Amino acid sequence: MEYKPRYQQPFTLAQAISFELSVIIAEIGRLQISLQHLRDTQKQLNEEIQNKFDAILSEAFKENEEVIASQEERILILRLALEHKGSVARDNSHYDLHQSTEANAFIQDPSDLPGTNPDVQDSNIERSNDGDGVYL
Repeated sequence: MEYKPRYQQPFTLAQAISFELSVIIAEIGRLQISLQHLRDTQKQLNEEIQNKFDAILSEAFKENEEVIASQEERILILRLALEHKGSVARDNSHYDLHQSTEANAFIQDPSDLPGTNPDVQDSNIERSNDGDGVYL
């Protein structure tokens, strides 16, 4: 299995495949929380820029767009690793990118994204029903 990332990532798909299942799941959860905070910040920055253009805020907005795209790609790599390990089902959306328009910028066919299997659980991870992510 090979994947060529668009952004520089801290690990390759081959390395991600070697990670423990609990590490992959925790990292996806951490990235999802980070993305939510970044998207909230983007909304605030956009409102400020719309009210009064500010070059510094505009630059921060552009930088955040790159970070968001990179983190979304990292989630994709981790999901591919889960699929390779046989721990996911393509049609499960638990680890989706949460309907981000930026997420689809580098994904040709969203139906090709792997899903996850909710029946696969790690005893070291506490799951919460409030949608706030994964708690260790």
